[in-house]
Amino acid sequence: MHASAPDADFEVSVVIPTFNRAEKLVKALHSVLTQSVLPAQIIVVDDASTDGTSQMDFAAMSSRIRYVRSEANLGGAVSRNIGVQHAVGNWIAFLDSDDIWLPDKLKRQRDVVRRRASSDFFICSNVISRKMDGSESLYNKRAPHHGEDLSEYFLIEGNSFQTSSLVVPADAFRTVRFNETLRRHQDWDLVLNLVHAGFDYEYCDEPLAVYCDDLDVTRISRQRDPAPTLHWFNVSGGNVSSAGAAYLYSYLYFPRHLRSRTAEALQVIVKLASRDLRSLQSTSHALSRRLREEVGRFVARGRI
Repeated sequence: MHASAPDADFEVSVVIPTFNRAEKLVKALHSVLTQSVLPAQIIVVDDASTDGTSQMDFAAMSSRIRYVRSEANLGGAVSRNIGVQHAVGNWIAFLDSDDIWLPDKLKRQRDVVRRRASSDFFICSNVISRKMDGSESLYNKRAPHHGEDLSEYFLIEGNSFQTSSLVVPADAFRTVRFNETLRRHQDWDLVLNLVHAGFDYEYCDEPLAVYCDDLDVTRISRQRDPAPTLHWFNVSGGNVSSAGAAYLYSYLYFPRHLRSRTAEALQVIVKLASRDLRSLQSTSHALSRRLREEVGRFVARGRI
């Protein structure tokens, strides 16, 4: 495969935040450096890793790589914002250091840019979810409908505009940033803020990246403490629908929260469910789904 050089309409800076993932980072970088359309720049933001990442010879890998290190662990949102500050391209793509891109990812997204006359939009795609046993599936069950509330597409339907699929015009970051107070849902928050700021999106249902859904307990998406999600609901500025918030909390967090902090969990679910009729319906739907799944697990184990 012969890679084409960057062009003036699509000069991409790739931002890769990383923390203690040296081996996975090499694979992520390889997936960028073997793209059929190469980026102008790759910014590796090392969030104070202690695993030898700082000793890696990035210059030997490619002159396109710029290595930036934080002396304290600041989190993914801060690292991405630092990367944006160092970007020289007119488009910025993001890649988590434990994910990889498929070879034509940037080419497909360049083709989208060439079809449109302006840059008042961002680009996203479906991704492949790959588990440790090698099994794969599409992350998104369907593409978003025109005019659909994206917060409900994410929180109720279980889909995502995953960070490693995003390409955003650099100009957008004059007004929109990753929220540095968030420990979770940073990608959803960015997307919803972009839409709120007036940016359209181009979604490709073809998977262009691989989300490595392993058992790494340090991965934020695997943690089940409800506090970061509840914080996001509070600071989202109305970008998250009441029904979406009620559904996500009721399905994903409420059962465990109820076991550990009963009074607090009951207070949260009443608050979320009582906002309007759709919120109440979403709560009921989520709890019914969760109950059916739990009963199914007991049956499968022969306990019923």
